Amino acid sequence: MRPPTVITTEFEGKTLTTLTWQGKPAWIVSEVGAALGYARKGMRLVTLVTRDWGEEFIYGHDYIMLTGQELALVKAALEPATDAVGGRAAHLALLLEPGLHLVLTKTGKPIGRRLRRFLVDEVLPRLARGQTVGQRPVVLVASPTAPPLSWDHPDPAVLRERRLARQVDLADRKLRSNAIRRASALLHGLGEIGDCERAFFEAIAAHVALGGQLVQASPELPEGWQTLDQVAEHIGASPIDVLCAVMDLELGGLQPDLSGLLLSPAEEHGGLASHAVLSPEAVERVRRHIEGRKQPPQDAA
Repeated sequence: MRPPTVITTEFEGKTLTTLTWQGKPAWIVSEVGAALGYARKGMRLVTLVTRDWGEEFIYGHDYIMLTGQELALVKAALEPATDAVGGRAAHLALLLEPGLHLVLTKTGKPIGRRLRRFLVDEVLPRLARGQTVGQRPVVLVASPTAPPLSWDHPDPAVLRERRLARQVDLADRKLRSNAIRRASALLHGLGEIGDCERAFFEAIAAHVALGGQLVQASPELPEGWQTLDQVAEHIGASPIDVLCAVMDLELGGLQPDLSGLLLSPAEEHGGLASHAVLSPEAVERVRRHIEGRKQPPQDAA
């Protein structure tokens, strides 16, 4: 069974978790209840749906109750900040889309109309695009590379150690590269990543196999690093000039201490879009390159 996708948002100061269950949108009943102002932190709505309104709410169509492995699957997918599902909870009530509309109709409160509008405008379009918690922007940068070993040394013992180190490095690169390829193939086969993501991991595997350092991922840019648009604004140049300078200086890709990639969800196709990011040193190189091109030619005399 495929893990559900999850979108955690805030509605008027209350946490609201939207997830997919068997391909359908679903919401945690107690969270919806808390957002609508029901007693006992929203648990009163659980009682209404499962008991008091039982004649109107159809199990499996309007709501479901998760237990056992199904509940464990949802717990694993939810963010740690989701307080509505305790670690020891033995069951969890979810509202499916028809049940949610029925709750909002029966509530009759102005906040119910606002919640409906919020879900329609802000949440459901994100779910349709596949923009989930696991697809927030990620920054990839390469670790600094070690200086190359010199093969010119008078001591044969030192040369033997360096040859051995070279063999170990080649074996390590092959191991890491194959591990990345196998993992991406497995995730792709399970449907957890798309074609774009698998192609990216194949490129990373090739990068590692050719001697590049395994990249580091973080949720934000390192201090001082900028996207190309930010670089253009920072140095007072056009984005086209910055892009041309990056190409002239060969600053693309994953270069330690110089350039990296910012991966973000692509709304057009549901995959990942990549954007170049530059370190302060690379930004300075771009600035000097652009200024140099603007200088008038010197007279031959």
